[in-house]
Amino acid sequence: MEYDLATNQARALKVTADPWCSCGGLAPDGTLVSVGGFLDGIRTIRYYGGPACNGNNNCDWREYNGAMNEDR
Repeated sequence: MEYDLATNQARALKVTADPWCSCGGLAPDGTLVSVGGFLDGIRTIRYYGGPACNGNNNCDWREYNGAMNEDR
């Protein structure tokens, strides 16, 4: 879910690989990074925001299934 403070509007985001039990953090450029998950998401890396989304009102998660060598 993305919430815009300026417009008081919420927008659903799409995640295709299961993020349950994933971990995450913020990259120096402001990108939210989520790693791992459950079942099909266990080797997935997800990115949201940062320079790739600047000026893009329809930004969503960028997912890379199988991007990690081991289950997380």
